[in-house]
Amino acid sequence: MSISAGFLQSPPIDRDVLREQIRQQVREGVQQARAAAEAAEGAQAQPPLPPAPPAPPDFITGIPPHFAQPQVPDGAVIISLAFFIAVVLLVLGMPLMRALGRRAERRHAVAIADPEAKQQLRELSHAVEAIAIEVERLASGQREVTRVLSERGPSARVLEDSSHAR
Repeated sequence: MSISAGFLQSPPIDRDVLREQIRQQVREGVQQARAAAEAAEGAQAQPPLPPAPPAPPDFITGIPPHFAQPQVPDGAVIISLAFFIAVVLLVLGMPLMRALGRRAERRHAVAIADPEAKQQLRELSHAVEAIAIEVERLASGQREVTRVLSERGPSARVLEDSSHAR
């Protein structure tokens, strides 16, 4: 038998001795539990303890400083406010400007009450209609000439060009 084998082997323990040790440990645990229960009952009869003092100032509490700063840049706030103000002015200003424009048009509208001016406007209207009829007659004549020339073909055009050259 070697020396290391002697250290690994423990002497045999008797069952009765082991059983008695376990019982003794259980009895001690029960006595400790009873003592703790009696101490707890006695503590309940005592007045309550004051609240714990606040944490010392060297502990970090709350929000870290880099998160406490605003996340939106100042320029973005100004731009967004200007945008919303412009939208409000546009929404309110459009109907207002239309109403003012209509009112101004009504003020400056002149009713033609002069019979001489009415007669001149009537004559001007007839003259414009006569000019339109003449322009339409000229356009239809031009279309007819173009159609006739296109029906003759390219040989007739060459003959016409040579006759104009003399």
